[in-house]
Amino acid sequence: MRKRGRYSGGHGANRSGYAGIDQKCSLRLAREVQQKYPVCILGNISPERLRNGTPDEIRELTRTALEIFGGETRYILGPGCAMASDTPAEHVSVMMEEVRMRKFE
Repeated sequence: MRKRGRYSGGHGANRSGYAGIDQKCSLRLAREVQQKYPVCILGNISPERLRNGTPDEIRELTRTALEIFGGETRYILGPGCAMASDTPAEHVSVMMEEVRMRKFE
């Protein structure tokens, strides 16, 4: 039986060099791994907080993730794991607006 990836919340990196991480995985740890290996990280905004959080909480989660990855081109901000179908579109818009406000160099 194949072991699950230690750093990816169980998802592991696939052959294309991408690792989807869920909200259980520390973004700081994922960033450390990414600095050692050529992998693109996808995640890890908590789907529960994206669905139930306030706009300010969602902005803060987004800011934190973007600060940790600091303009890294091998990072895709998104929900950790799957996003609930009843997540308010306004909450996703708040996350997207926060990304658009950032200047990446």
